[in-house]
Amino acid sequence: MARLNNNVATMTSSELGTFMAHVGAWREYTESLLMEATMDYAFKKEDYDSLYNERKLEALNSKKSGKTKEHALLEVECEEDVNELWNILLQAEQMKEVLTSKLSSYNNLYTLISREIARRESA
Repeated sequence: MARLNNNVATMTSSELGTFMAHVGAWREYTESLLMEATMDYAFKKEDYDSLYNERKLEALNSKKSGKTKEHALLEVECEEDVNELWNILLQAEQMKEVLTSKLSSYNNLYTLISREIARRESA
């Protein structure tokens, strides 16, 4: 990826145009990655919620004596497969957040370049 000069005002119009094209391409690519990450997160959340709710119902309907509702739910959260899906879900959420932040940066940079081009055209 091309690097932004410390001062866009010192970049030539050609450099600015090339840089804008690069930023636009990276922005579009990041948008597509974010869409994939959002879908991935939704599927993983569905998997986790399904397993957790199934296990929660089993625990609550269990006739084991001496267990409170809270104790039964804590046991479900500590089950290895439920915990594993929770960790996978957290990773998917973090990826979504990273891509959202990166896309915001590209959008801000694209806006900056666009404003500089507009400034030059009006001058």
